[in-house]
Amino acid sequence: METTEIIEFEKEIAKNQIAFDLDNLPKEEDFEEESSVLPEEAFAPNTVDWVKDEVLFVIVKKDGDNRFNHYRTHICGRPMLDWLLMSTGGFETKFVGDNENIIDTLKLIQTNKPFIFVLYSDTPLIYKNLLLKIMDYFSRNRLNALTLLRGYVFKTAFLKDIDNFILTCLEKFDEEAFLQVKDGQSLIQATKYLQKKILNYHEKNGVVIFDRNTTIIDADVEIDNDVVIMPNNAIKGSCVIGRGVTLQENNVIANSIIGEECDLLGCRIIDSNIAMRKTLKGLDIAGRKY
Repeated sequence: METTEIIEFEKEIAKNQIAFDLDNLPKEEDFEEESSVLPEEAFAPNTVDWVKDEVLFVIVKKDGDNRFNHYRTHICGRPMLDWLLMSTGGFETKFVGDNENIIDTLKLIQTNKPFIFVLYSDTPLIYKNLLLKIMDYFSRNRLNALTLLRGYVFKTAFLKDIDNFILTCLEKFDEEAFLQVKDGQSLIQATKYLQKKILNYHEKNGVVIFDRNTTIIDADVEIDNDVVIMPNNAIKGSCVIGRGVTLQENNVIANSIIGEECDLLGCRIIDSNIAMRKTLKGLDIAGRKY
């Protein structure tokens, strides 16, 4: 019979960690649906610097109906708004409430930035490279205003001088990335999109996933290399899976640390730490070091 022991672990779960970077994923599969409006070779390498200096990102908070809003709806373990904030990370960002006349709301914003990029909090699939490409396109074409599938870009000086904005010059870019999460169906679509990227990231980093259709991995899961994940595994919340671990079928792991070279089958491990080189079958624990 296994005995419980107190073990000191070198690894800790970082608070509010996000264990991967969407913008560094392989492009051949992940971004195959990107719009051809702006070819890849036209993307200026210095765009990040001038966007940081010259663009204010404004996020319109959409509360949504019932459970489908930016703070209550979670996708792959993170609030929906967190995904959008990943895309604007490093850039100046402000929030405004939803208003029927977005122009009047934007005019009240005090900024010395020459451009304003408007996004909505219910669009969690937008990613940083897409924002950079849009701004590169906007600058190259010397536009005053641009309407996106869910958002806008304005020259600040132009915005201050207009009373109304007619929705013209619509560009679609990556249509899927502008998905609005407003009901169960769109929530499922967004979850599949982001889960695919998470799995791609871990596979790129040496994790073997036998069945992508039955494997669930949240955003705040850190997995070392040489890990093997068999079908029907769910790794939820903030977790660390050590090097050389084998997750056999039917494990549920949440907010836990699994030590190196463990072998787990049919276990339920919640808020717990498992020491290195444990072989466990059917273990059901919560809040323990084992």
